[in-house]
Amino acid sequence: KELAAKGLPIVETKFYREIKDVPGEAPFETDELIVKPVISGGAYQTFRILREEWKQKLLEIRETFPPRVEVMVQAFIPSVIDKGEVSLFYFNGEFSHAIQKVPKPGDFRVQEEFGGDITPFACDEDIKALGQSFVEAHFEDLLFARVDLVQDNGWKLMELELIEPALYFRTVEGSAENFSQALLKHLS
Repeated sequence: KELAAKGLPIVETKFYREIKDVPGEAPFETDELIVKPVISGGAYQTFRILREEWKQKLLEIRETFPPRVEVMVQAFIPSVIDKGEVSLFYFNGEFSHAIQKVPKPGDFRVQEEFGGDITPFACDEDIKALGQSFVEAHFEDLLFARVDLVQDNGWKLMELELIEPALYFRTVEGSAENFSQALLKHLS
């Protein structure tokens, strides 16, 4: 919410204190929506819902969320199906590397656990600068941040990962060295 309030491009998102606060009417004029916890990882409790099934599916998933877990509803971005999402990694506020995660056919989840394909991604300076703007907008003195972008009339933020165990060192040569140098600098 804070990043959107600063004018940065994010996927259309509504935030709710808990699942029971999500309205029975779909909050966006879009064919599909995503419901997920605000704090999560690996697509845990992430649901893709068709607009015409919203009321019924919402009733079903309300049973799966524990009380007092903040949730978000996002407009589903169709480009995720064939272009996936791009993750940019910043160590000590400096760009390190980027990957592209594309879901397996028939799925929307880009994670390897669900068959997603992960490859290095060559960023142009505009994408790096956009990622940098998310990192610098609100967060100071971070060892690392992962900026997940999707294409939707330009690049938009889907998620900003600040507690991320998967930095995909095996995917991009030199990324582990970038991190170790950033860690040494951060600790000193």
